[in-house]
Amino acid sequence: MVRLAYEIWSSSNRFCCWGRVMCGPFEDIGSTCCVWAIIVLPSAMFFSMVAPKMWVSSGPAYPLVVAYLFVSCVVLLGLTSFTDPGVLPRTDAPDPPPNKRVRTVVVEGEPYELRWCHTCKVWKPPRASHCSSCDNCVLAFDHHCPFVGNCVGLRNYAYFCGFLLTVCLLGAAVLTGLMGSSADAAHERLRPQHAAAEETPVANVAPTIFAFAGTVLGPLVLPVIVLPMYHALLPATAHPTNPPWAPLHPAPPP
Repeated sequence: MVRLAYEIWSSSNRFCCWGRVMCGPFEDIGSTCCVWAIIVLPSAMFFSMVAPKMWVSSGPAYPLVVAYLFVSCVVLLGLTSFTDPGVLPRTDAPDPPPNKRVRTVVVEGEPYELRWCHTCKVWKPPRASHCSSCDNCVLAFDHHCPFVGNCVGLRNYAYFCGFLLTVCLLGAAVLTGLMGSSADAAHERLRPQHAAAEETPVANVAPTIFAFAGTVLGPLVLPVIVLPMYHALLPATAHPTNPPWAPLHPAPPP
């Protein structure tokens, strides 16, 4: 009986949909669920409690922009989490002698070192590295991100950067809407002509909910804002993490 590659995959990855979806190790499930909750719950509050009033009072532009950012953020997070980051298939090749586990190849006239991975039994191309979390060699390995539940490498680095940008914009837009709605609700409650008969349970608790959401989620958004800035500045630095566009480093002269 023929067995598919994912059925005999000897690493920490998880597979879904008959091997078409690749995920990181089980240890990442907790942090990944936290990220999904931080994205979905405040957005649900915005769409259920703020967007309807804003649609009537100010027009549909702001809610539609937030909806577009939410969909983009969810899609890019899914692509980052469930895309093969560039895993090098393992082989059954025997290990070379210890003194021959580094060899030099010439690329466009420049020599580059290839190092042997004794776990995957492959020669690692330039910029490839072995991820200790997933137990795979990954092309253009940047880092393993437990919050997306996957490695970030050659095939999902663009999705990862897009996710960082959209989640930053979405967080700012949702928090602005929640805090603005909280301020408007508090202002209405202070008006003398605000009749008690017109108050509803939702109206009574809305300022507290919005203030709590802004206070708790605000500090969580700040680190996410820094990440897109960091990855945007990487091309201008000489010591990036290891993104796909990083220059190859020639082998030292003999």
